[in-house]
This record gives sequence, C-alpha cells and structure tokens, in this order.
Amino acid sequence: MSYYKLQATFFIVLCGVYIISTQVSYQLKDRVSFQEEQSKMDRILFEKNDLLSDLKKKEDEVFSNYPKKLKVIDVTTNFFLQSLSNIFSEKKWKNRIKRVNIPFEKQSFFIVGKNGKTIYKSGINMNVIFDQNWEKNVFLALKNKNKSSMFSRMKVLYKYAISLSEFRNYFQKYQVLHHKNNEFIYRYYTKVNKYEIFYFIRLNLIEKKELEASILQFFEENYSKITKSEKDLITWGKERVVLSKNPKGLTYKGDYLSYFSYLNTLKYFNILFLMIFFLLYYHGGYRVIAIHFEFKFLLIYLFFIYLLSLLFIQSFGFLKNNKRILLKREIKIKWLSQLKNMESDFFRFKKNLQKEILKEFDDDKLFNNFYWKNGIYAIHSKVGVSKFSHDNLENFNHGWLVRYLPFFAGKQEELALKTENLYEISKYFGIEEDSKKIFLTDFFAGHAQKNQVFDGGRMFSKDSLREFKSIPLLGQAIETLYAKKGKGKDLELLLVKTTRSILWSKFFKNYKINDLDSSITIKSTRSIKDFYSYNQSEKLNSQKFDGMYTRFLNRRGSVFEFNKKDQDYLGVFLKSNIFRYYDILFFIKKESLFSSIHQMQDSFHLFFWFFYISVVLISYILTKLILKPIDKLKNGLIQVKHNNLDLQLNVQGQDEGAQVLHQFNSMVQELQKKEKMLPFISSAVFELLRSGSGKIETKYSGNAVVLFSDIKSFTSISETRDPQEVVDMLNDYFSIWQEKIEKNGGIVDRFIGDAISVVYFEKSSPHFIHQAIQTSIEVMETLEKFNKERKEKDEFIIENGVGLAFGEVYFSMVGDENKMEFLIQGTPVALSEYLEGQSRYSNHSHIILDSYIKEATKYQYDFAEFEVENKDLDLFYEIIL
Repeated sequence: MSYYKLQATFFIVLCGVYIISTQVSYQLKDRVSFQEEQSKMDRILFEKNDLLSDLKKKEDEVFSNYPKKLKVIDVTTNFFLQSLSNIFSEKKWKNRIKRVNIPFEKQSFFIVGKNGKTIYKSGINMNVIFDQNWEKNVFLALKNKNKSSMFSRMKVLYKYAISLSEFRNYFQKYQVLHHKNNEFIYRYYTKVNKYEIFYFIRLNLIEKKELEASILQFFEENYSKITKSEKDLITWGKERVVLSKNPKGLTYKGDYLSYFSYLNTLKYFNILFLMIFFLLYYHGGYRVIAIHFEFKFLLIYLFFIYLLSLLFIQSFGFLKNNKRILLKREIKIKWLSQLKNMESDFFRFKKNLQKEILKEFDDDKLFNNFYWKNGIYAIHSKVGVSKFSHDNLENFNHGWLVRYLPFFAGKQEELALKTENLYEISKYFGIEEDSKKIFLTDFFAGHAQKNQVFDGGRMFSKDSLREFKSIPLLGQAIETLYAKKGKGKDLELLLVKTTRSILWSKFFKNYKINDLDSSITIKSTRSIKDFYSYNQSEKLNSQKFDGMYTRFLNRRGSVFEFNKKDQDYLGVFLKSNIFRYYDILFFIKKESLFSSIHQMQDSFHLFFWFFYISVVLISYILTKLILKPIDKLKNGLIQVKHNNLDLQLNVQGQDEGAQVLHQFNSMVQELQKKEKMLPFISSAVFELLRSGSGKIETKYSGNAVVLFSDIKSFTSISETRDPQEVVDMLNDYFSIWQEKIEKNGGIVDRFIGDAISVVYFEKSSPHFIHQAIQTSIEVMETLEKFNKERKEKDEFIIENGVGLAFGEVYFSMVGDENKMEFLIQGTPVALSEYLEGQSRYSNHSHIILDSYIKEATKYQYDFAEFEVENKDLDLFYEIIL
C-alpha cells in the first residue's frame, strides 16, 4: 500500500476512533439524563395516580360530597384560584378572565362584585339554587358595615345567620353549603383590590369523568413539559417510551440532547483530540505508530484513560444521586431540630412571661405592660378590693365565680380540711343556687369527675403556686398562674388566666430565627389570621399554603418537591406535639440545597481534565524512559523467572534507565524477603498470599467469614480451679477446635486466653460460609461429648458461644525475618466478637450470625431471629440445631 493510502487510512481510523469514543460517551450520558427525567416523571405520575385513586369511593359514600372528591377539587382548582390575584391586578382584567380556563366551567359559577353591584359573571345559573335577587343581597351584605343587616342578607347562601368569625374563617377557603333538593355547593370567596369574588361549584353535577379530566388538566397547567395523552409516556427525541398504558395518561417531553449538540459541549475534548491528531501527523502519521513503540504505548494509555473517564462519568452520576438523597435526609433532620428548638423556645418564652408577671406583682406595678392588652386576663385582690386587667371579663369562664376566686383560694385549704359537706360550704359563702353549690363542692374538694370543668384543688395546690399550670376547662387548654404575698390584712392574691392558643400566637408573632437558610411557614388550623412566615424572601401566602397542604396531605412527614414562580423547592410538613393546632411547613430552594453538588460537579470537571492531560503527558514521558533499559531489564527478568533471586543487576549512571534498574534490584530483594516468610506460615496462608502470577504478597483483602468463640465465665473458672487443671482443660478444648478448623479449611487468627478467632476466606473455598457454620456446629457437638466425659470424671464442665460475621477483611504479615505473625482487620472481626458476647442471651445453639450468612445458607440450616442489645444494628439470627 502506498504512503498516501496509508496516511488516508490512518486519518479514517482516527476519525472512526473519535466517532466511536464520542458515541459511547454520548450514549452513556443520554442514559443518565433519561433516568433523571424519568425519575421526575415518576414523581408526577405518583401524584397523579394518588389523586385518581381518591376518586374510588365506598358503597355507602355519597359521591356529591365525600372528602376525597373535595380534595381533588381543592388541588385541581388551586392553580386557577391563585392566579386571581394577578388577574385582578390588571386594568383589563375582564379580557384576561375570558381567556382563562375556569375549572368545571359547565358545573360552576364565577361572579365578581364591587361596591354592592355585580360587574362580571360566568358559568351555570345559580338562581335555581338560591333566589332571583341573591347576587344583589350578597354584594350588599358585603358592602354594608352593619353586622345584623349583613348576615340577614347572607341567608340566601347559608340558609342560616352565619357569624362573622365563621365567615372570616372561610376567607380564601372552600366551604360546603347544603341547599334545596339535597344540593351541595362548594363555595369559595376572596377579595382582590376591592373586588369581591365568589366561585361556586355544584357538586351534584360533577361526575367522575370531569374530575379525572380536571386532574390531567391540572398537571398540564402546572408543568410546562406535560401534555395529556392516552398513555403515560416520555418523548425522548424521536423515541416514545411508554411507562404505562393508562388511558388517563400524561406525556412528558424530556430535555433531549442530540448527538451533534452533544459534540458542541465537548470543547476541551475536541481540542485535546485535535492536538493529539496533529502531533501524530507531525511525527509521520501512520509510520510513527508502526515504527515507534512509545506511540503505541501512548495510544494504549489514551484508550484506558478514555475507559476510565467513562467510569468516572458513571460514578459521578451515582455520587450525585447519593448526595441528593443524603442532602434531603440531612435537611429533614435539620428541620426537625429547628422544630425542637422552636418548641424549647416556646417554653422559655412562657417561663420569661411568668417571671415578668410575677415581678410586676412583687413590685406592685401590675397591668402596665403590653401583654395585658390582648388575651391575658388577671385579677389582683387586696383587702377585699379586686383590680382587673380588663374591664370586660366575658372571656374569663364562669365570670360569676372569677370575682371571688382570690378569696376562695385563700380559704380553699381550710375548707378542704374542714369538711366536704355541701351544706356547710354553701352556707359559708351564702350561696343558694343548686348548680353553684354543686360546682363549689367539686371546686374546693378537687374531685376528679367526668363532668367536672375545673379542678380547683389542682390549680391551687402547692406545686402550682407562682407557676403557669395547664388546666382542662370546657375543652380548652387553659393556662393559669396563681400567686400570693403578705399575711393577714396585707394578704394579696393574683390569678392570671389565658389560653394555650393565645400564648402560641404571641410567641409566633415575636419569634425570630437566627441563621435561617430555609423558609418556615406556620398556619393555624383554627384561624386564618394565625399565619406566620419566617425568611420573607421566600414567603408563601395563605392560599398557596392551603393548596400545598391539600396536595401533599398524604405525604406529611416526607420531603416533597413543588414549584413556585418557576423555581423548584423541597419541603416537608411537620406536626408538633406542642403546637397542636398548627401546620408547619419547612421549605428550601433545590438550587440552594444542591449548590454543593454543582460545586462538586465543577471541581470534578476541572480535576478530570487536569488528570486527563497530566496522565497523557506523564504516560508519554514514562514510555520513553521505560524503553531505554529494556534489554538489561529483560535479561534480569529471565533470571528471576528461573528462581535466581541472588541476582543483582549492575547499574551505571544516574539517568532514568538506571533508576528503573535500581527498582528492579529492590524488587528482587523484596522477593528474597518474602521467600523467607514461608517457614513461618501454613500452607493455607501460603496459598492465600500467593497471587495469580505466583508472587507471594504480604497483604491481602477480600470477603471472609470471621468466627469468634470463647468460654463463658472463664474468669470465674480460673479463680476457683487449680491452674494446672485449667491448662489441661484448655489444651483439650483447643485440640477440638484445631481438628475442626483444619478439617473445614479455616485459618486460626489468634488464641487469646480462652478465646479463639478463625477466618474462612472466599478465595480459599467457594463454600467458605458453609465451612464456617459447619465448624461451629461440629465443635458444639464435640463439646457436648467433651463435657459429658468430664462430668463422669467429676471434672468441671464449660460452655462457649460462637459469633459469625461476613464482610471484607484485611490480611497482612507483620514482623521481621526472625519472627512473623499475621494480622486480620475489618468490621467482621469486631462484629463476630460482639455477637459471641450476645450469645449468652440465646435460647438454642449459642451460634449467632449476621443476616448475610443466614441468607446464603437458609436452605441448609434452620434459623431463629435473635435480638441484640444495640438496636441500631441489623437483624441477626441463631442456628437451631
């Protein structure tokens, strides 16, 4: 073949290498990217199928008004309801609202009013449900500031006079209304820029197919990559990957990258490949490969580096996924810790409030502080004169009794000791009403009755003095504080009463969190105004919070993903045992949480290219250096092959070749040392340390079963028995072990007093697990005979336990040419010793092993589950003989 044809062939081969290498890496990256996109689609399908499953109702459920149906409506209409604030902020909102897809448009009615008049409406006529003038009445009621007039007009919607607090509690929330002909209406009300907005859904008209369609529409509107289809599938370039044949399906359009687009991203690789290409052509093209051996080495190095780079890419994808899981787990633990800190801070807040109130009482400066203005009530009694924190004590339950509480408290202990007679107590206070008589008797005696509303004996006990105490009162968590000072005529009494809810509210309003990298939103389940956000840059409104709560209700306590203003977030709803009536949402931007992954990725790319270029240069230089002394090195290797280890090559000069020969001489010296090890090790150890090439290594690592056993109560035996008798017993005992170990191919690690450690390597035998178990069983059986013989001779008997653990161990030789020992390290060593110690609690064979060994031999032996003291460890098992 002519020179030019060879060069052309060389050029074509290099182009083929480039195409093949980039195609392999492209296919690898394409698969990783597809798996990431599929995981996103799987999360969407999980949520979709969860909503669809909610439409399955029980036989006795009314389809028009069962909770799961309402949940679907809450979730699917949330996107539309949240958009109202943006729509009605525009001047031409009417044109915009006409273009909006109103959910359940054929079964709903959307109406807008302002200043008592209707200015826009759309959808099904609601006059058949309410009356002809219902629109006018509703908007006039909202305009009219007179409460009685307002709620008399609202009867057209509610069929009863609704209270102001009830109406406010359903602001920006759905409410079910029951009307004519057993008709159920789902009502939503909000107000944006003085526009009063109502959205009504006639639940009786909504069928299952409309709800299913709304679920699909919800995902299409919330995710830009999602469209409705007849199957669940992912479009990946021209490929359509079907995930399920569900007719109520969704199509996910993945971020597919074509091969040529991928080549554009390989800027550094393309530059490097061109440099190598021109370097080879500069040195002669095809001839440089055919003649110069170092260039063959260079191409081989490049090939292996390329394979290593593919491994790096695959490994990095695995590391990224693991890092994401780890970061999610860490952030949840951090959120739980923040919640615990918040609970602790609440108790400190309560304690500080208690100190401030008592300080006011002690300093005679009561009722001057800000916290008396709302929700905290108190009575201060002095010489028969009472002073109140508020003029109106209607919120103080049993107001007729409150005014006398300080006086009652001072006499309570005296009365309780004196008598529990109803007549004497009522006569003492001059009370004639039977209901008050009964109440006072229970109050002073502190009786624990089912119908009791207040436990006075508990409140005024010595333990509760000058300390907040929680008292159950009419189904509420009442917080009371009782204090007194002075004696006789100078006696002063203070009774403070509030509710746990008020303390929570005051705490949240003034609560500050330092160094908060996440966002926290807290909302009361009882009041729409009880809503708090921390970290204002990521604030959620109440409506968005309710929508997310409904949507992710089934995943409370689990980290979930959501989207807000084109930003992806991770969040979790946590429930507190302290703040019982609050839902607490912690959330953080995914980008912020996973920033360390992006930094890791950038660092990985820099390291990879530095490593790639460095290896190429170093490989080329090393190849040049290796080839110079190759002849002398070859002769030396032939001598070593014939076991001539007394060989020492003559080295001259200080160049690279001389250094290689020095290393060769050092290698021969090492071989000589290893050869001297052989008298100190057994044949089993020798075979273990022999490598595939026949060399004897000083280290080895691999899978193995470690067996550990010792004699129970050996210390007691040693102290109470004759030493010679103990030594004789140990010799016989270890003879049993030695026989069974050699029979089953084990390696004795060490004898430690009465204990023995044995290793069974996978390299030594494919049945190493079975051999370890068989050794244990045979020793136990022989030990039973051994004890029987000793008992007949009137000698003491012994018991032992066995622990077996599987895993990777590290085997190494330590010592010098005069004395050498081997050392075994690894997790199974400690675990087997721990399991042997736990065997004293066993009920069967005293042979305890881990779950891996059990699974490997579950068809050969019988096992029983075995619990160890450390509950953090995995499940373990005991062999049943």
